Amino acid sequence: MKLSLCTIVKDEEASLPSCLNSVKDVVDEMVVVDTGSTDRTPAIAKELGAKVYRFRQDSNLSPARNFSLERATGDWILVLDADEELSPNIVPQIKEAISQENYILINLIRQEIGATQSPYSLVSRLFRKHPDIKFDRPYHRGR
Repeated sequence: MKLSLCTIVKDEEASLPSCLNSVKDVVDEMVVVDTGSTDRTPAIAKELGAKVYRFRQDSNLSPARNFSLERATGDWILVLDADEELSPNIVPQIKEAISQENYILINLIRQEIGATQSPYSLVSRLFRKHPDIKFDRPYHRGR
């Protein structure tokens, strides 16, 4: 099974290298959608082997997420934010999960470093590519 990373970015030159380096040996392709960076974010993504697309967007980033899904060619999609990293100890479980025919969506445990109240949360970030799976709720950056 082919696995594609999909991430959307804007001015993430500081955090994007860690994100992409954490997945580059796990995924078959990295799809990065830039929503208006004014720094070196797109160049860094290309240097690290990502396919980079531009998408002008307002504060609701669901359309940009869906644009990234449309560009991905993998059978499975891994969605990460530019300030997230894939923990290497979960890679065997991801490979096992995407090899199973009966799985559609896998929830990952997200650890937010430095969080004081809820450092762990379940997020739906690994799923089969399917035309009916889309982001449709308002999603925006915290900045």
